Amino acid sequence: MCGLWLLRSKLNLIDEVLPFALVIVCVALARFIKSELIVFFVFIGTLVVFVWRRYDAELLIEVALILLLGCAILLISGAERYANDVAIWAYYFLVIGVLGRLITDLIYKSSLSYGI
Repeated sequence: MCGLWLLRSKLNLIDEVLPFALVIVCVALARFIKSELIVFFVFIGTLVVFVWRRYDAELLIEVALILLLGCAILLISGAERYANDVAIWAYYFLVIGVLGRLITDLIYKSSLSYGI
């Protein structure tokens, strides 16, 4: 009984940490991988995980807003090239956040209409 409780608590901890870890992985891979196609598929994979695990996609939208703020700060400091990269990442996060929100709303509406 104690082992089952410990396993559940570890799984809950993973469910709480995984969305933030995915965001960090997306930013890290986007920073170090120069192929836009690979970065695009990493962000799409993040969207799939967020929808599949029913994480709140608003986190992705919040990250996009934070990155846009960071982009403005980078532009003020004169780092235009890096600010351009951050703006692209913000756009990716905004797109997958909105798509994730749209998909989860469609899934919840269809499941509510069937009484699931």
